[in-house]
Amino acid sequence: MSYFFGGVAGHSGLFTTADDLMRFMRIMLGKGKIPEELSRVLPETIINQFTSRIGGLSYENTRAYGFDTYCPGTKMRNCFGHDGSTGIMAWADKDNKIAFVVVNNRGHPNVNNNIIDSYKGRIADAIMEALGH
Repeated sequence: MSYFFGGVAGHSGLFTTADDLMRFMRIMLGKGKIPEELSRVLPETIINQFTSRIGGLSYENTRAYGFDTYCPGTKMRNCFGHDGSTGIMAWADKDNKIAFVVVNNRGHPNVNNNIIDSYKGRIADAIMEALGH
């Protein structure tokens, strides 16, 4: 939609820093809290709904209520995450307790630049390999 408004719209995407997005992914991976902090940010039941595939549908589904669960690459099996249309990747591996964020600008030099899409699986695999998985 923001395309039709010249690239600026009140609802167009998530605007944050890599650090804050990583903190958010750690909260999601920690089932509502950051491991070294005592306070809970979100109820565990909500986290489970946002990160677990919706079943019982008449079609093959990879989506949860908040994230996709189709893992990029080949190194993760039980994951959740999001690939933003602007190129941001935010993924977490539930089994290995690993979260990662990759921030890039898919829209440069124009919105038809989809080169990053062909690298997302390889990027995820390289991160997992670098962390010993």
